[in-house]
Amino acid sequence: MFKFLFSDGWTFGLYGVSVLISYGFVFTLLICYWFARSFVKNGLEVNSKTLNFLGMLVVIASLVFHELNHGLTAGLFGGQIDKIGLVFLGAYVSISDTPLFIQNSLPALVVVFAGPASNFILAAICAK
Repeated sequence: MFKFLFSDGWTFGLYGVSVLISYGFVFTLLICYWFARSFVKNGLEVNSKTLNFLGMLVVIASLVFHELNHGLTAGLFGGQIDKIGLVFLGAYVSISDTPLFIQNSLPALVVVFAGPASNFILAAICAK
């Protein structure tokens, strides 16, 4: 029923990796735009077009950075990124199965925590 939010959209290749930008992700950007406009209308003295544009760039960049860190960390343990998807309210990275993840759970745990670690890195950079 909600396939258009997660799997329908535009697909293209980037460095051998399939990238999906779903219609749901575009809907997410429209929601961000609407929230940014409501803040501007409520008295925030910032050019609304600039705020909307920067807000969308930050959302996209943080999602892609988070997911790429999962994929790159998996690559350190022998995994390969098959697909990156930007979907409704989020993103995902599809990593090929490797025997190392099945035999040892430590690499899988490191890959899981690589994404949130990237968020802390971004927060530290933005806090300065």
